[in-house]
Amino acid sequence: MAQNTDLGNLIMLLNPYTEAGVAQSQMDIYTSNATPKAGGAQGGTIAQVQMQVDNYSGEWTFGGQPQHVKRSVRILYRYPVLDSGNNVLYWLEDYLLIGYQGAGGN
Repeated sequence: MAQNTDLGNLIMLLNPYTEAGVAQSQMDIYTSNATPKAGGAQGGTIAQVQMQVDNYSGEWTFGGQPQHVKRSVRILYRYPVLDSGNNVLYWLEDYLLIGYQGAGGN
């Protein structure tokens, strides 16, 4: 489905590490897969994505304005740190945090 692909591509393009030399295609969300692979495991599944979901009533500040958030999702991802020859030195892990406003239609 084009929307799923476009949303995933947009999230990866906005990755702040692209400015530090980590290409968006190097993000791997399939962290339950024992073997890291730049761009994610071929045939990776949602079951290999480690995430936490929190339903709550809270606020995040975005653009200097408070935003009501009712659900958040924290997704673990990893990316390789490369040497000058483009060989993987090691993998770093970080999180993508997504907040839903008005989750559940409220």
